[in-house]
Amino acid sequence: MFEKTKKFINQPYPFDYDFEKVVKAAAGCGLFIFLFLYIFNPFDKQNEILPYFDIIVLVGYGLITFLILFFAGLIFITFIPSVFNEENWKVKNEIIASTLILILIGLANAFYNGMIDTKSLSLQLFFDFQLYTFGIGIFPTFFFAIMEQHWLLKKNFMEAQQINANLQISQTHFQDDVRADNTIVLTSDNEKENLELKYKDLLFIKSVGNYIEVYFKKGGIIDTHILRSSLKRVETSLVNNNSICRSHRAYLVNLKNISSVSGNSQGYQLEFDETDKTVPVSRKYLKNIRDLILQ
Repeated sequence: MFEKTKKFINQPYPFDYDFEKVVKAAAGCGLFIFLFLYIFNPFDKQNEILPYFDIIVLVGYGLITFLILFFAGLIFITFIPSVFNEENWKVKNEIIASTLILILIGLANAFYNGMIDTKSLSLQLFFDFQLYTFGIGIFPTFFFAIMEQHWLLKKNFMEAQQINANLQISQTHFQDDVRADNTIVLTSDNEKENLELKYKDLLFIKSVGNYIEVYFKKGGIIDTHILRSSLKRVETSLVNNNSICRSHRAYLVNLKNISSVSGNSQGYQLEFDETDKTVPVSRKYLKNIRDLILQ
């Protein structure tokens, strides 16, 4: 049981902390909290003099939930990029992040409750609101997280199998479209350094800060070369090579040299012969990569 749990929490998990998804998730959770409190009235209070005051108070709980989720999501991405990045995101990371956010929501709503009830804040009040928050939020949070991870894992695995079945045909198409012995030239930002190589030898290009790492075949082995350049600049210069495309915000890949494709809940992993290096395909680029290979 312990080994199964350990294996599960170390599986890749879809990274949904981009701006649009953070806003939608925060708004949905805020609305859920308001509706839950309005329907079930767990505080068992009724203001007979100002009946609409209670609704305004409940809106406050929902608004606080929205603000905590919104700012926590953006702060995590902005200030902890080494932890909050798509390549390293796993089920355990999602569990820890969700737990921390629930704690923050409980603390903020406890403070809000103490202010509107004109009561002194106490440890008991904060403890009670942690129980309320986890009681309301923990089941739907982890249930939907597990269901999404399982559904995406199954979906991407099956699509990867379909892509593998068509891989050889698509690579022939790419070879016919752009001559394999064509030369491509990658130039640094200051145009003082360049790398010249055959189109057929390029595997992929990875962005690392202000530099790019170029992975290519040379004399039967895999070699790398570092240039000071942006991935966007390289992508623009290679626009006429239809098999070289973006698979991830940090990767350009030559689809002609893919040996196989595997799928997980985050998307695909593109694999190559003669190296254990893989290239991720984020969900933003899944459809484009799949269409290029299956066309």
